[in-house]
Amino acid sequence: MASSIMMIAVAAILGVMASVQRGVERQVDIAERQQRARLASEALDREIRSGAAMAVTPDGQTLSLLSLSNLPQRGVDISTQPGSCAQFKVQGGKLLKRWWVPPKTPANVVHWNIVVGGVETTTGAFSLPDTIENPAPPHNLFEVGGRVVKIALTLTGQGQAVNQTIDELVRGDNVPMTTDSPCDQAGEWPSS
Repeated sequence: MASSIMMIAVAAILGVMASVQRGVERQVDIAERQQRARLASEALDREIRSGAAMAVTPDGQTLSLLSLSNLPQRGVDISTQPGSCAQFKVQGGKLLKRWWVPPKTPANVVHWNIVVGGVETTTGAFSLPDTIENPAPPHNLFEVGGRVVKIALTLTGQGQAVNQTIDELVRGDNVPMTTDSPCDQAGEWPSS
């Protein structure tokens, strides 16, 4: 009799422990996915907000911009150079980033680095909308041509976590309405 009661108690305790473990694993998966989304947003936000010119490939998978961010760390002499070029690309389930100081040559391009993995987006990760409807009053239509980047990324959930979507608009504060950029697409080397 005592052993039967003990077996029932042990089974109940094990069931509760398994349930708690699944809950903890789910919360860890959610936190990890949210951290990846935060890293992607912060990396893009910093470069875009300091952008002086922006361009997006027709498939929307690569964003190139003339950045005014991190100039001393990148060795930019602001008296002779307009800034540094930063490029983001969604490829192979990853958000990648590289940069260079113009002009773009194989010797001065920093190889692609992974910002985050688990990116599910296959087209249209970046776009440069011409207008945005219904921003803050009093405007109903705000012309932004080439000054605002729309980011639409989906990060896959790990384990039991659902996918995380990044859907935001980031304004390049230094971007004029029309500009020529030394950072437009000019080849995809180096390949690494």
